[in-house]
Amino acid sequence: MGGPRSFHFGEFVFLPETAELYKNGRKLPARAQELLGLEALVENAGRRVSREALTRRIWPETSVGKNNLNVMINRLRALLGDDSAGQRFIKTIGRSGYCFVPRVDAAPDTRSILSADEAAWTVYWRARQLWEARTPKALAESIRLFRRSIALDPSFSLGYAGLADALIMESLHAIRPPSETFLLARGAARRALARRKNLAEAITAEAWVRLCLDRDFSAAEEAFARALALKPGYPFAHNGWSLLMLALDRPAEAVKSMEKAWESDPLSPPLNALLGDTYYYNRQFQKAIEQERKVLEWDRRYVLGHSCMGRSLLQLGRRGDALRHLESACDYSGQSSVMLGLLAHAYARCNRRSAARSALQKLLRRAKAAYVPAYFVALTCLGLGDVEIGLAWLEKAIDERSHWVLFLNVDPVFDDFRSEKGFRRLLHKTFGFSAANAAK
Repeated sequence: MGGPRSFHFGEFVFLPETAELYKNGRKLPARAQELLGLEALVENAGRRVSREALTRRIWPETSVGKNNLNVMINRLRALLGDDSAGQRFIKTIGRSGYCFVPRVDAAPDTRSILSADEAAWTVYWRARQLWEARTPKALAESIRLFRRSIALDPSFSLGYAGLADALIMESLHAIRPPSETFLLARGAARRALARRKNLAEAITAEAWVRLCLDRDFSAAEEAFARALALKPGYPFAHNGWSLLMLALDRPAEAVKSMEKAWESDPLSPPLNALLGDTYYYNRQFQKAIEQERKVLEWDRRYVLGHSCMGRSLLQLGRRGDALRHLESACDYSGQSSVMLGLLAHAYARCNRRSAARSALQKLLRRAKAAYVPAYFVALTCLGLGDVEIGLAWLEKAIDERSHWVLFLNVDPVFDDFRSEKGFRRLLHKTFGFSAANAAK
């Protein structure tokens, strides 16, 4: 990868080749044994590392008692500000080993970011943690904090990249109109690239804009590939590549990419839920259900887990179960437009026409004062059999640059409409070369 490795987790940066550990840009005093143990753990983040493997890594040619490893783990936890009760960083797995809990970003040496103002660095990592939550409130606060990190250090390129990511996520979750948020994200990403032209995070943000706003699939593919060459384990780049593959009607490749994103952070609730979502688009409905069941075992209120579970159950004809999960997704999201739209469509598919029309009217009333994706009005109208009206709303969704239209080639909910001339025309408008796939 060229140069020493760099591992990023929370407010920490770890450079194993030079035996340096930084917290908020400040180097910490650490013993060699602690750093060897940390290296073994972060290399296997999210997976169990046995006590035997850790002992061999730290004392390869020395026979030591089991208490030596206990002492080392306790020292390492103290260094990270962890403890055996909270286990925010290092989780004990029974009596057999340990697991490093946080998401770890691995990349070639990015020592230049360590020069950022210490306060900016602290604010940045707090913003990243909020971004991972992906709720409207958390995203709004993450945007405020990313901007704060930039104000503290105007040269802090990761702050600009983080701001771009948060704006992109606002669009993906239908919090603000895509035409607004993607343009702002592009500006933030380009400010980051003006300071560090090879920053994988900023290149990834630019790729998302190319894909969703420009629908320039070749440029998006080139940018995602470049980002992954610089930072092979970066989850948001794999996530974007997966969406690109779905847009290009290559769902099996989308699954592979989403699995790589998941492997980089197997404890992330969003990545686990999105993996199930990608199985859905690959028509592996039972596998999607099994994946989302794991997510809901961790958090029974997790919105994405319920929504994907519901859509997969609906495809398998299990209408009652499907509606229960989609109703839960709607309730737990505070009746977000996305989840209300998915529920309205499901009501229509299940011949609950009165409930579907009631939810549709709620979306239309809400649209008078706030952004409501036209895509979900279209989906509900199509479910109700109002094909001409549904296709008109779908064209509006295409024009408003909703990322949801990138699923038109693969989402099974459109199977009944693929022979429609109007639907084929919309495919051509969205993808150009992909229209021929409509009749498959």
